[in-house]
Amino acid sequence: APQWKPRFLIALGGYLYRFKDENGSSPKGAPTPLDVCSDCRIITREDDEYGEFNAVTDCVPDGYNVVFEVSSVGKTQYFAVESREEALTWVNSLRQGQQDV
Repeated sequence: APQWKPRFLIALGGYLYRFKDENGSSPKGAPTPLDVCSDCRIITREDDEYGEFNAVTDCVPDGYNVVFEVSSVGKTQYFAVESREEALTWVNSLRQGQQDV
């Protein structure tokens, strides 16, 4: 099962950066280049009719209801957010970032 850790995300200059919190001065791990992302999508329990993402959606922390996925070469990352609207904002922003690169 995935390990959920709080992260503050920033999409900037064709990259997705993850910080420990909004006051973090250096990113956690390497930034994800948006130009190599093959997919960004929203995952909810309701949309997962075949149970493909049960391992992801079943262990989402309390207060978080939706997950969005960012897939790139050899790596898939999942981010839990509070609402479908927030997930949609991230997915649309990341897709726009892919086009801008």
